Amino acid sequence: MDAGRNFEVFSWDNGNANEKFVYKNEQGEIEGKIFPSLTTEVLEGNSVFELADGEDIFKKDSMKMQYEGKTYFIGELAQEQDSKGGNRDQLDDKYKATSTITKLLSGIVLAVGAENVDIVNIEHLMLGLSINIHEDMKEDVEKFYSDGKFEFKIPTKDGYKKCLVTIQKAICIAQGVGAFYDEVLKFNGYPKRADLLKKRYLLIDGGGGTTERFIADGKRPIVGTEEGLKIGANDIFQKIGKLFNNAPAQIIEKIYKDKDDNQYWNSKDPIPVEKVTEYCKQAFNNRARYLYQTITNDLKEQLNRVGTVLVCGGIVAYLYDDLKELFKDRFEVIKSENPIFSNARGYFKYYAAMTLKRRLKKTNS
Repeated sequence: MDAGRNFEVFSWDNGNANEKFVYKNEQGEIEGKIFPSLTTEVLEGNSVFELADGEDIFKKDSMKMQYEGKTYFIGELAQEQDSKGGNRDQLDDKYKATSTITKLLSGIVLAVGAENVDIVNIEHLMLGLSINIHEDMKEDVEKFYSDGKFEFKIPTKDGYKKCLVTIQKAICIAQGVGAFYDEVLKFNGYPKRADLLKKRYLLIDGGGGTTERFIADGKRPIVGTEEGLKIGANDIFQKIGKLFNNAPAQIIEKIYKDKDDNQYWNSKDPIPVEKVTEYCKQAFNNRARYLYQTITNDLKEQLNRVGTVLVCGGIVAYLYDDLKELFKDRFEVIKSENPIFSNARGYFKYYAAMTLKRRLKKTNS
């Protein structure tokens, strides 16, 4: 191991549907990486087949890693190779699962380039937890990753290469709050969106496994308006899958998102794209109505002072139009500029704001 790379800050949104990462490249430019939050464990040497020449090299569509004595396919490769389209980490304490760690390490490798770097040091790892468990688990997550050393191997054209990632400090933020910071801060930590800084608004941040919401006034969230629901896009895909011989949610999601008409499950005929699309659209419309009714009932008095609804996260692709239709008579409804990356970007900006605050305080003292 000789080639090294250092990140002052590396941001990770460990989503239920996708893994998102935000960081600065070597030129100082903001970059992001994303891949499906899927893994599958494989047995090395258990098959007569090998990946074709050039494919058994670590890259976004063929991520393979050895970690803690096990071999994993990650992201798109897991989706392709696993019989059920890959496995998701569902537990609250998934942060310490080896499969989750391989996804973090994969994001880091994609950021630096598999062939270029053997050792990576991260000074500050920014990550998040659902609002419901943030206070209870924040300390455990930060302790688990802080001062961490993770050794693993990835395939290159010259065979498996040993790599090392070290993390000096982990800082954990509540999901949804990250999306909030993405909307009100620039990447240098200074405020942006002066209109939002002067408004009281409702933020809805949804992804694959959870949906968070709260009311904020400028940069300050309103205490008692926050809630995290364990519902997202994945439970809808799971329910639709039951209509097609209990097809896994991952397969239904691929059909719906990619209009893929070559997906089979326990039948000689492919799962029909038209039916999946019809059922999913209706299910997402029902979910939007449920969120609208729940929010307007639970936050009835607080909403009297709200003028804007901001929708963030991967949920934007599925629910924004329906939510806008439901809320539009009473509120201005807008969506985040980068909905899928909103939490990861917000975690990064939160660190920048903390650094800026310390620098300005030192300058003025």
